[in-house]
Amino acid sequence: MGTKPSLAALVLLSTPLFGQNLVVNPSFEITTTNCGSFGGEGFFTDLTGSWDNASNNALGDSCSSPDLFSACNIFATGVPNSLLGFQYARTGTRYAGIITHEVLDQYREYIQGRTVTPLVAGQTYCVSMYVSKADGVPFATNNIGIRFSSTQFLRDPCPGQNNSLIDLPPDLNYACAAIIDTVDWVRLQWDYQAVGGESFFTIGNFFNNANTIIQNVGGNFLNPFAYYFIDDVSIVPNSCCYADLTGTLTYCLNDGATDLGAVGGIGANCSNAVQGTWSGPGITDPAQGTFDPAVAGVGTHAVTFSMDCGFSATLQLTVGPCVGLAVCADPVTGALTVSNGVAPYTWQEEVQVQDCSACLFGCIIPPGCAVMVPAWSTFANGASIPAPSDFPIQVVDGVGTVLTLTDPGSIPSCTPCPAITVNVTDRTNVLCFGDATGSATVSATGGAGSPSYVWSPIGVNGPTATSLAAGSYSVTATDENGCTGQVAVTITGPAAPLNITVVDVTGATCAGGDGTSTISISGGTQAYAVEWSPSGATGTMATGLDAGVQTVFVTDANGCTAEVEVNVPSLDGPVLLEISSTASACAPPDGTITVLATGTGLEYALDGGPFQASELFIGVAGGMHTVAVQDANGCTITATVFVDAPIGPDPVISGSPFACAGDEVVLSTTEAFASYRWSTGAGTDQVVVVQSTFVTVTVTDADGCVGTSAPFAVQFEEPLAAFTTTPASPQPPGTTVVFEDASTISAGTLIGWSWDLGVIGGTAGTPDVSWTYDEPGQYTVTLVVQSTNGCVDTVSAIYVIGSLDISIPNVFTPNNDGKNDAFVIENIEFFPNELTIYNRWGAVIYSKKDYRNQWKGSDLSDGTYFYVLRLLDGREFTGHVTLLR
Repeated sequence: MGTKPSLAALVLLSTPLFGQNLVVNPSFEITTTNCGSFGGEGFFTDLTGSWDNASNNALGDSCSSPDLFSACNIFATGVPNSLLGFQYARTGTRYAGIITHEVLDQYREYIQGRTVTPLVAGQTYCVSMYVSKADGVPFATNNIGIRFSSTQFLRDPCPGQNNSLIDLPPDLNYACAAIIDTVDWVRLQWDYQAVGGESFFTIGNFFNNANTIIQNVGGNFLNPFAYYFIDDVSIVPNSCCYADLTGTLTYCLNDGATDLGAVGGIGANCSNAVQGTWSGPGITDPAQGTFDPAVAGVGTHAVTFSMDCGFSATLQLTVGPCVGLAVCADPVTGALTVSNGVAPYTWQEEVQVQDCSACLFGCIIPPGCAVMVPAWSTFANGASIPAPSDFPIQVVDGVGTVLTLTDPGSIPSCTPCPAITVNVTDRTNVLCFGDATGSATVSATGGAGSPSYVWSPIGVNGPTATSLAAGSYSVTATDENGCTGQVAVTITGPAAPLNITVVDVTGATCAGGDGTSTISISGGTQAYAVEWSPSGATGTMATGLDAGVQTVFVTDANGCTAEVEVNVPSLDGPVLLEISSTASACAPPDGTITVLATGTGLEYALDGGPFQASELFIGVAGGMHTVAVQDANGCTITATVFVDAPIGPDPVISGSPFACAGDEVVLSTTEAFASYRWSTGAGTDQVVVVQSTFVTVTVTDADGCVGTSAPFAVQFEEPLAAFTTTPASPQPPGTTVVFEDASTISAGTLIGWSWDLGVIGGTAGTPDVSWTYDEPGQYTVTLVVQSTNGCVDTVSAIYVIGSLDISIPNVFTPNNDGKNDAFVIENIEFFPNELTIYNRWGAVIYSKKDYRNQWKGSDLSDGTYFYVLRLLDGREFTGHVTLLR
């Protein structure tokens, strides 16, 4: 909840009847720390010497503890936001607060003040204070009173509750209705005749709950008590003669007349009504306080309220023209100047402030209740200010007229603008309706610097705008000082789209070349070029047209095009009324087709054959047929008709679909027929197949109807067994030999393998097998393979395991008699080696790596030769050999 200062705060008082306020620190503005202490200010710690809680206990006890609310307090007792509600100080930035009622007990709080000098016996004093109910509590009361004493009044309020009540009669007391105002400050006042010597006074509720009016105003039962803020306590000599003035302080010249108000205090009396006279410019009813802005005129006027008791106060009322403020900017410095209003002028910027209106306690309960909201904060006063650094800002004149500025670029210059002329220097109009092919260029003269251009309503910037549709545009040119000039630009175009309307169509006979059509053209730009396709005609009328679709193309003077299709119907021709048929046998065909048609010189044809005069076709086979009817003009109409016939046979071939190569497969049909023709050429009821193929049979049943079977696949499987050995034969004992399947099959799949490796236990049923041969010998290895359908094939091979010893001869006879023609080293094939042969002079005559008995001593003479044989296992053999022819 918010509040605004009472208008009485703006009153100029002229009351010589009142003397000095005798209350020490009457508005709680004088504090010990003056906001210099961390955490803020407190009632006990900062009002020492001027105010206390009428308690004789230790400083700061909580048995009866009033509060000091201050703008420098952060949380519970802050101003204007606190745990107990929202309120600004009536004057200054501080006020006090007390509890006047608590639920379930008699708990009370009091504040005790003191006077500058003791009161004088017999003297009448006006005693007053301002109170406002805290809006964060649910209860309101009356019984806010004052008790005077010549010495400081002290009592023991502990332990609180009922003990805190001062059960003594007050000297002054407000006993009217409970005070419920949480927005404004309510003035309580009394006339008090002093006994003499009074130097202290205590403020609070001196009555128990039974004698107090307690009103439940609802809301916030977390604070189950009645709580009042107190400010501006006053004790001045003389009877009370005072009024707070209320009413609007600013007006527009055309506002209607309104009544000003004056209210006094309540206390001894429950009514705050006062009597007085209003005077000053614009007052048209002095008793009622009626103020008429039109009578007062523009300006600031002092209006005075006077009472018979001698009190008078003045309101400063401002009347403005309210015609709208104007702000301009200095083109060099950017400084702003406002005019058209009534001084004083206030400049404000937008800031973020905390809004606690949704909170129950201060600004923290419930959590998140406080939010930041935008507000306006004054940063300058006067008619002119330096160039602002941020926007938005607003300026308010003396009567409250507001002008908000958001864009500095929109503020006009304070320098008078010259005439700026904008001319259209180039223009291209739209050629075809609806297109955006227009463009225009403008140029401005007469302004300062290089102007900027804005096209409206399209928002284009710059002197040239393209892709314009036909229509009107406004271009604004702005110079460097913000001065502007405008020009209207009109882009023309066709008023309507190019349109073709088919006016008339006459159909063509089947002879062709005698159809006609007429069109009309509108819109676009005349003249028009017309072309008919495919006839090639020009102009709006075409003749000699064949039946079918003609496309008409029209091009106007600007090259815009349109087209339309014209359907030229076919006239006359024969009319087919009915086609009937009778069923046919399979052989010979004997079905009939009869045609019923109307026309001149009709002839009939069947399935594309020659035309005949008769409408009856005989000997027609079963099936779908096409009938054509042609008249004397050559016009033809066709239709289809179905001739029923017996269903032909559907032979099914039976027999084995699989066989092994070399076997025979006998095929036949599942039922007997009158005749057969097999795809193999046979004409019997069975056929023998000896190779893979697809077989069909065409049969004729007893009715002569023919049918052909679906293809029957016969597959002959021919496995070919084969294998490889690693390493290759021969090998020495101890060699592990790997036998791998290399078999193939012409069709089908191999599914079985049977190995016999030529030794006991040397069998296997897998595609590949290995075996280690430890003994020399010749081993017969056999592989049998089998296909999916049981076809088999067998292959065998000899694998040789030789001796471990080598034997080197000492003589050989290369005479080509087939005996001992080479230098043969027995078993050398089992040993990786290198052989070198030398003559008797030590020259190498033969060298071979991995020698395999190839040397025959060709071209060498008889004699003795020497050899060196090195084996891979490290052994070396040397010796001589004799060559004899």
